[in-house]
Amino acid sequence: MGKKQDQENFHHIMKAMEAAGEIAYQWNVTDDSIEWLGSFDRFLEQENAETPNSSADLNLLINSEDLLDHMRDLKAYLRSFREENDLGFDSEFRIEASDGKDVWVHDSARAYKDKDRIMVYGVLRRLHAMSQSRKDLKQGIKLDRLTGFLKRGPYCEYLNDAYKDRLNLKNPLEEYVGFFAVIGIDRLGMYNEAFGADTANRVIKAAGQRVEDLVRLPDSVVSRIGGDRFSVFIPNVTAEDVDAFARQVLASFSTAPLITPQGPLRVSVSIGSAKFMTQRCSAMDALTRAETAMQVAKEEGRGCYVPYSKAAKERAHYQKLLQAGDDFLFALNGNRVVLAYQPIVDAKSEDIVLQECLVRMVSPKGELVSAYEFIPAVEQLGLSRTLDQYVIKRAISDLAKTPDLALSVNVSAYAISDNLWMEIVEELLAKNPEVAERLVVEITESVAMKDLAQAQYFVNTLKSYGIRIALDDFGAGHTSFSQMQLLDVDIVKIDKSFIKNINVDTGYVFISALKQIAETCNLKTIAEGAETEAEAKILREEGIDMIQGHVYGKPEVRSEWKPQMDKRSNVVKAEAYKKKRKSGRS
Repeated sequence: MGKKQDQENFHHIMKAMEAAGEIAYQWNVTDDSIEWLGSFDRFLEQENAETPNSSADLNLLINSEDLLDHMRDLKAYLRSFREENDLGFDSEFRIEASDGKDVWVHDSARAYKDKDRIMVYGVLRRLHAMSQSRKDLKQGIKLDRLTGFLKRGPYCEYLNDAYKDRLNLKNPLEEYVGFFAVIGIDRLGMYNEAFGADTANRVIKAAGQRVEDLVRLPDSVVSRIGGDRFSVFIPNVTAEDVDAFARQVLASFSTAPLITPQGPLRVSVSIGSAKFMTQRCSAMDALTRAETAMQVAKEEGRGCYVPYSKAAKERAHYQKLLQAGDDFLFALNGNRVVLAYQPIVDAKSEDIVLQECLVRMVSPKGELVSAYEFIPAVEQLGLSRTLDQYVIKRAISDLAKTPDLALSVNVSAYAISDNLWMEIVEELLAKNPEVAERLVVEITESVAMKDLAQAQYFVNTLKSYGIRIALDDFGAGHTSFSQMQLLDVDIVKIDKSFIKNINVDTGYVFISALKQIAETCNLKTIAEGAETEAEAKILREEGIDMIQGHVYGKPEVRSEWKPQMDKRSNVVKAEAYKKKRKSGRS
């Protein structure tokens, strides 16, 4: 009875929504699937109307004049979405019906987090009952409601139309028509978090008014092209004129605060510019270039101006960076990210006591790719946590399979505060607790000193599991005795820059001093980067505990470890090296 009543209530709700010209939907953003509560063809008042089952399908039905604004606003909402402070999403656009007529609709929605998915629940409402004329409604869609400026799409359409007579010119000297300048408010999200959405909107409105007041050149057009971005099109000016305008805008924002309900707020902006060359690109293309330049200005420290001519070089760098990041992710998913192992030997016996795990990538052609070719992209694209988690899983797996193996693993700065990485370690060691004493985790001195309290917690947690900790690049930073004692590491790895200069008259003095510091703190030492027997000899004489470098072996990729063979292989290699050294052929 209850189920039947629910079905009847559901039916009445659908009928009520249809009568009001509304239809509800549920959009799974993760897999881009849409479920509708009601009949889409009845909503459009069209028989046999095609029901869109994804946002991609729905976008095909949206009028091209409205699509760009709708997609940009929606993407901006999803990027900034925070469930606890969500104000919802609103958009108005036209759907092109099967009979050729456009249906104006209002889209009102809110997003929610559902485990690992983001779900959007919304209602589309027909606007045919509104009192405004179609012309007035279209004008409202073209203008930004907060500032009254043209939106991005209509802005570019207006400029393309204004200069369409230039599009067929054959004289390349006549194709230039002006410059786009893009002004981006720096750290707008900070104002939103500190004072709320209303104040952030006041900042946007006041900033737009400031920009418009500074534009005094005839035929210039101002637009709000995004949440925190404005564009000014300035026709028939030189690059020097645009530079002067940018300096004027920067000076105005740096010297005069914006007036908001919270009082005067000092706001900085970043500016980029690009030429509009009608023979080579559309207004949209030129605007995008100016945005690229503005983004470079933000990355260079904000509050500055960058022309596209400079940003183009940065853009090529970013494209290369993004490609390297994509290559890494494809390799990771295709099991083509591997570990290479470099031996670390006991300085006295020259027997191998540790193997350091170094990351390598295998190209689709089977070629080994050096870490220098992809690690910078991993770091700059925020993939370091993913790599840290992958490497620790591989290392602990190797240790669990090979009882007489000891490994050293590097971690990035992010691992120190990555709870998931620590959870992975805890979970894997719970299954193989004997592995911990054969595992060394390396953190760099600069990272440890950046947040000593967090590094101390990280070190103490790992040591409680039985893992040893090594401080990498020792000597390159500014670690004090007290900090060393608070950090409580087990091993220090002397930076290879000291080893490189060890043959200089006073070079060994630095090694001796670092060794004394380590001994005072009761720490073992590893000298990395030993390339020759002469360097290894000095390190042994200075009392260094362990040595790592090409003189004892280069990093080697292994598909698996075979305990007995590897143990014997290590001894054989060590003995062969000793004989070779004694014979003077080192």
